[in-house]
Amino acid sequence: MKALEILKEQYNMLSKDTDGVWIDPEKIDEAIKELEKLVKENSEDRLAELEKVILDYYLAIGYQFGVGGWQFIINISTSYKRKEIQIMFRQDICSNWETVFRIDKQSTKEMFDAAFEYFSIKDSNAK
Repeated sequence: MKALEILKEQYNMLSKDTDGVWIDPEKIDEAIKELEKLVKENSEDRLAELEKVILDYYLAIGYQFGVGGWQFIINISTSYKRKEIQIMFRQDICSNWETVFRIDKQSTKEMFDAAFEYFSIKDSNAK
């Protein structure tokens, strides 16, 4: 969000004539709105939502909250034009971690959407 604040602070400077180049204020407004949308789509709220979907899935198939020591981990890695999410699960503290979902996509949105779809389908089949 700091990037949005800096961009908004620089708004007046960007719209002025610099080195003979005029930047249309409407285009700057559009760019700011698009950037805000991208930040919102890729914010930590998506991660919190995914955690809830995964938790709901495991509760729906019979795991009890706080019983048995079961856990899941969400690993996210990113590099140029590659976003990967890996979700690992273990039944108890003595069990090995098992990868239950792994995918890589070109955008964070696609990556999260695929994970939501996977656990939503599993969730509806589990009930």
